[in-house]
Amino acid sequence: MRNFDFLNYKTIPIMKKTGLFLFALFAIVLYQSCSKQSHESTPCSTSNTTIVSYARDIAPLMAASCSQSGCHSLASKAGGHQFTNLAGIKEALDHGHFYSEMSSGQMPPSGKLPDSTLAKVKSWVDACGPDN
Repeated sequence: MRNFDFLNYKTIPIMKKTGLFLFALFAIVLYQSCSKQSHESTPCSTSNTTIVSYARDIAPLMAASCSQSGCHSLASKAGGHQFTNLAGIKEALDHGHFYSEMSSGQMPPSGKLPDSTLAKVKSWVDACGPDN
């Protein structure tokens, strides 16, 4: 009886390679799905949307600290992001590092923003960046 012909000496190395390839593929997909998660991807809060306004608070801050400085303008798009309009800022929010880089002091390069300014940005980000 030859019930195990598929397990001959030629197919076992192929099965090992296939298993290793599938495991590596699974690990890469798992890593990518986890690496895109951040604290900025939490559900939106609507409690502070009237306090912080995109037009009044966020747009002028982005213009003064990010886009007009030449880093995140339409022409340069440092890090692949432009902050000259709401659409560009929303794209950065979706990327997941918008607030964390500001709060850590990495951005803007000129120095960490004041805590009161960071609190406004955090409130706006927590509300999912409304156009208000």
